[in-house]
Amino acid sequence: LTYHIPDIPVELTVSPDVTICAGDGVSISAAATGGEEGFVYEWTSLGAFGPDLYLTPSQTATYPVQVSDICGRTVEDAVTVGVQYLFSGFQVALNDEGAHQFWAAPTPPEPFPGAYIYAWDFGDGSTSDEANPVHLYDGLDSYTATLGVTSEIGCTDTAYTLIQGPALFYVPTAFSPNNDGINDAFRIYGAQIESFTLHIVDRWGGEVFSTSSFDEVWTGAVQGGSHYAANGIYHWTAVVKAFGTEAEERSGVIQLIR
Repeated sequence: LTYHIPDIPVELTVSPDVTICAGDGVSISAAATGGEEGFVYEWTSLGAFGPDLYLTPSQTATYPVQVSDICGRTVEDAVTVGVQYLFSGFQVALNDEGAHQFWAAPTPPEPFPGAYIYAWDFGDGSTSDEANPVHLYDGLDSYTATLGVTSEIGCTDTAYTLIQGPALFYVPTAFSPNNDGINDAFRIYGAQIESFTLHIVDRWGGEVFSTSSFDEVWTGAVQGGSHYAANGIYHWTAVVKAFGTEAEERSGVIQLIR
């Protein structure tokens, strides 16, 4: 009695190479045909067995798989899983017209033009889908600008920055430090200011008050002492620096009336 065993070669088909977003998972598979069934699948770099695997890789890697039939014939193939890390960075600067120029700078850069989708939210109700938009703020407040980037395979990331408005600065023209509870102190009001200094001098140039804090007020005392300045006109000079701009000097006069 003679048994004839067909000599059919083992053929192996694996799932196609794929790229996923960092943090995602993916299923890979292998399927053998031909040979003598009873296949054993070994993913040799992982020490895993079976035709299907679910992976959550942290970096790009190639996963070889070896298949053997019951006659000991083996074939090999491999699946490469790419892992894409996407970071949505951008830069911003004031242009000559006082508007903000934004430049998207994602990592990695676009592999080809149009690969990424850009979604800007300027924080004041305006948006843009351009890579490098220009936006003019109203200067009334500070705003959080946001850039969301979506890659060609659907990975997403978001970056933020605070856009500080121009310096808002108000100086009264008179005060009456007579302890009647009305306008008893000279106070400067400011917003969106990184730093400032204030100096007040009398008509002879003698300094009567100075500060670098908006919380500190002048009640008419000369240099914080027990001597009080006389009624009259005093000159003030302030150096004001807004966020992202050069410092500027402002000056004026204040009338002290008791």
